[in-house]
Amino acid sequence: DTIQWLEDESYCFRLVTNEVHVLVVSSFETEVKDADNGFPVESKVFHKGVTHYKVSPCAVAGSIGVAVFEPEHGGKPGRVSLYDYSFVKKAASGPHCSRTIFGASEAALLWNSTGTSLLIHSHSDVDNSNASYYGSTGLYIMRRGSDESSIVDQSKEGPIHDVKWSPIGDKFVVNAGTMPCHSTLFNDKGEAVFQFGAAHRNTICWAPHGRFLCLAGFGNLAGEMDFYDVLRLKKMGSNISHCSTSFEWSPDSRYFMTATLAPRMNVDNGFKIFKYNGVGPVLQRNLDRAFDCCWRPALTGVYPNRGPSPKRTPPTSTSTTTTAAAAPTAAVSVAYRPPRSTGNVDHFGLRGESQAVVGKVGAASGKPSSAAPPAAAAPVKYA
Repeated sequence: DTIQWLEDESYCFRLVTNEVHVLVVSSFETEVKDADNGFPVESKVFHKGVTHYKVSPCAVAGSIGVAVFEPEHGGKPGRVSLYDYSFVKKAASGPHCSRTIFGASEAALLWNSTGTSLLIHSHSDVDNSNASYYGSTGLYIMRRGSDESSIVDQSKEGPIHDVKWSPIGDKFVVNAGTMPCHSTLFNDKGEAVFQFGAAHRNTICWAPHGRFLCLAGFGNLAGEMDFYDVLRLKKMGSNISHCSTSFEWSPDSRYFMTATLAPRMNVDNGFKIFKYNGVGPVLQRNLDRAFDCCWRPALTGVYPNRGPSPKRTPPTSTSTTTTAAAAPTAAVSVAYRPPRSTGNVDHFGLRGESQAVVGKVGAASGKPSSAAPPAAAAPVKYA
């Protein structure tokens, strides 16, 4: 965006050629506008070749972070640099940290909600390894107050389909790799924490409170959805919503809405509402033509951060228990297994497709951790 605002609308930032101007909103009314230059500029962030920038959502230690992106040009690699604008000094300084990205023609700059970390989702039109016709992607992380940047390693080779920060700002999720892709949870330092496994997913949607997470496969995928409790790192349920073009969590994080809208889809328009754990749809409406669908907004803090509701246990009566005990036991049908079969179906998968491990990731190894095997029992000696 050429013009960006802070959340409290006290400052405005404007992108011009090779510069980012800092404007104070209070000067819009108190100072006289210049017919040639417009409103007076309080400070400038100069960076030659900048085409895209992103302002951090909140201040840290009395300063705002400004990330600028310079694409590759004339054999020169792309670059992302971090600048600071101090409210006290009324001036911009930097760059304090820079990252060179080879072959980056585009980049999405993603700040976390606390304004301390920045994700760089880069894209190149040409894949030098000839692995993809659609170019190559990369993911990097930079932290304010540090001159270091690092690559966010993925567990499976392939494009990065989606990446989203948690609303709390302390973690993010990445969908990466060839389909079925791997979904991984990272902390704000770019270290892998949890593996969600492999599935056909290309969409990440966090609940407003940052506890519930929906991993879905919309667009050209079948519309499958998985719902997780990120606090307990546990899957709550799954469901499916075909041909969904729009989706959104409710402000209280208790319901998830999907919709099929025109002009993307001109048939089967309507919306569905699911519970936070994937149960539903609890409400469904079919419409002749729908162009937009969204929740009524609410201020932050209106709804409390609630965990999953406990499951109801149906009451059992004595008569029912007695009748069930007296009923004859029905024969249980068993699936046919060929002779010498162990029941293991892992070898029936596609050739060359590895099984993704689900679970926590060890901090040292970067691989999913597993429980240690039980120690072998000591041999028994007979007298």
